[in-house]
Amino acid sequence: MDGTDRLTYRDIAVITANPTPTSHLAALDSPEHYGWTTNTYLLAHIIDALNGANWQRSGQSNQKRPKPFPRPTTPQDPDHIPTGDEAGTITPEATPINELRQWLAATTKPRPSTT
Repeated sequence: MDGTDRLTYRDIAVITANPTPTSHLAALDSPEHYGWTTNTYLLAHIIDALNGANWQRSGQSNQKRPKPFPRPTTPQDPDHIPTGDEAGTITPEATPINELRQWLAATTKPRPSTT
């Protein structure tokens, strides 16, 4: 049986089981890795290698080792809590009811009177 005229159920299962890193399915599955392809990881490794080589060749003993290029699996700041859509997912925050009522009053149009 066909799932649709163009795709079989097997085709749909293969597409959803193996999404490309830049697909929306990959963003839903692991938002922290969304957009990071093999090429992106390789470029990050190249940047780290070049930074390290330049640091070694500088010959200055007082210079600190360069920080590695940030990867999606590396927490940038352990105390930072993402808000909004920063990490690809929405972190829920409770809104006080008074703020919600004020926002609704400001953004909704009053209903026209029926009399």
